[in-house]
Amino acid sequence: MGFQIEDGKGTGSQAEVKGNKLLVSGVFSTQEHYANHNQGMAYSLLFNATPTGPGDCFMYLKNGNPDYALSIEGFWLKMEADDYVDLMLSAEGDPIGGDDITPVNLNTVSAIQAIGTFKQGNDITGLSGGKRAYRMYHANTKESIYRNFNMDIVLAAGGIISFNIGAGTVPIAGALIFNFHGTNN
Repeated sequence: MGFQIEDGKGTGSQAEVKGNKLLVSGVFSTQEHYANHNQGMAYSLLFNATPTGPGDCFMYLKNGNPDYALSIEGFWLKMEADDYVDLMLSAEGDPIGGDDITPVNLNTVSAIQAIGTFKQGNDITGLSGGKRAYRMYHANTKESIYRNFNMDIVLAAGGIISFNIGAGTVPIAGALIFNFHGTNN
């Protein structure tokens, strides 16, 4: 008799094999579900601003959690004129101006607050450089449009993302959806 897998609970039950395959009953969940349901660390960040000119930064995030990566799923966006938004990664400097905004935990059982710097403003300054990771074009519409990132944007501890308007002077509002999760789950 070869190697046997037992249930690990002392009952003597053994794993079943059928067609040379181990039969298992498993539970699958997405990273997003796990971060929200199991960890209580999924958030919505509401923002609104009216940038004053081309290229103005209207939202800034810095992951301040030393133990978890910040994963951006996507965001809702409404603009009152045709324009585009650039998402910039790894800008340098400290944000000047803007108002602090507080992410809302999407798990009403969890009291865990998001750790980081979260700002919105008409013209957040003090930043330079960075790499354009995404440019989102948006046509004027009465509805908010959801933009999901096919590949989540992940900010390690200390990672920065800023949102800059294209032409500027366009009232803009929305909600950014993100979660924190450990690097091994």
